[in-house]
Amino acid sequence: MSERLSYLFERYLAVACTPEEKQELMGLALEPGMQDELSVLIRDAWHLTGEENDLPEEKALAMMEKIFPSYREAVVRPDFTAGRGWWKWVAAASLLIAVLGAYFYFSHRWMRVESVVKNTSPAHDVAAPVTTKARISLASGRVIRLDSVGSGTLAVQGGVKIRKDDDGEVVYSVENNEGGEVQYNTLDNPRGSKVASLVLSDGTKVWLNSESSLRYFASVGRGGRHVTVDGEAYFEVAADATRPFIVSANGVTTEVLGTRFNVNCYPEEKHIAITLLEGGIRVSRGGIARVLQPGQQAQTGEGISVKNNIDVGAVMAWKNGLFQFVNADLPVVLRQLARWYDLEVVYEGAIPVRKFEGKIQRNLHLSDVLDALARNQVHYSIVGNKLTVKPSTGK
Repeated sequence: MSERLSYLFERYLAVACTPEEKQELMGLALEPGMQDELSVLIRDAWHLTGEENDLPEEKALAMMEKIFPSYREAVVRPDFTAGRGWWKWVAAASLLIAVLGAYFYFSHRWMRVESVVKNTSPAHDVAAPVTTKARISLASGRVIRLDSVGSGTLAVQGGVKIRKDDDGEVVYSVENNEGGEVQYNTLDNPRGSKVASLVLSDGTKVWLNSESSLRYFASVGRGGRHVTVDGEAYFEVAADATRPFIVSANGVTTEVLGTRFNVNCYPEEKHIAITLLEGGIRVSRGGIARVLQPGQQAQTGEGISVKNNIDVGAVMAWKNGLFQFVNADLPVVLRQLARWYDLEVVYEGAIPVRKFEGKIQRNLHLSDVLDALARNQVHYSIVGNKLTVKPSTGK
């Protein structure tokens, strides 16, 4: 629940919440025991603006009267009649502070960065993806393009039904072929596409980032649960003690029974990174194996190194509608932008040395993202979908 609160709060700060998400955020903030979680989020958001002192409560209330004129009544007239209204008042007051924190945090453009790109007023702009351009290749050779089909049944493959839900998620369901031969399908999600989501026939859920692909079993059948990923994918694996779930990624194998983890294996990145959120996994390459605990990340190079206390929020930002950078250099930042906006990135001269840290919502136009990062003299131009980074004229 705390992870969901954090996600919704970040969405709220990014002015990206749907009406339903805002309502859910209100409800979570009123849950007993969530005030401490919310206070941490507010404090972190406030201090990211550069402020060293705590957020003044009187400033919060004054701002709330302007933003939500009817909200003061809820704060000054709490309902004590049931004998448990006190915590609702505390939660309401906390939520007021949260909204003010959001106001100040967002006004600082989400960034506490020693950052990036100086805008030169490009004549052309690139919109964020609005559809999922993913396509499914069936074992029969048929290709289904998800952006050109409506919701409902997409195909029947043996005893497996493949359907697309109203929210765009693809769901596999086995009707009468559990004991048959395993057939494999492939989901390709190209550059410039929204995140694609898939429910496998065993109940495992997978989210696939842009410029990524997943080869997976249509039904478990007589074989095991084995998938292959290129790019980046997040898994919430359905538990099955009799059939381990195995993920192959560029020579690295991750074996689980039931857990939540992220695999980043883009070939242009310096290592494969496998991050565990919940449960336990075994990561192996060649004759080397490591067992991870939640909050750890396996990084593969010559061998396998395990990093502790990983910022899971940064790892999962792509799934939660954000770019999040932690001490990232310019090529790392622009590779993420290139996958999302379907860009070709070209450098003229030496690559500027810069480090970035901060969050930006992924539903912005490209120029807005580049403007949000505009701190340190890095110049660029955009022609079509080609972004050219030009030599710096300053430090």
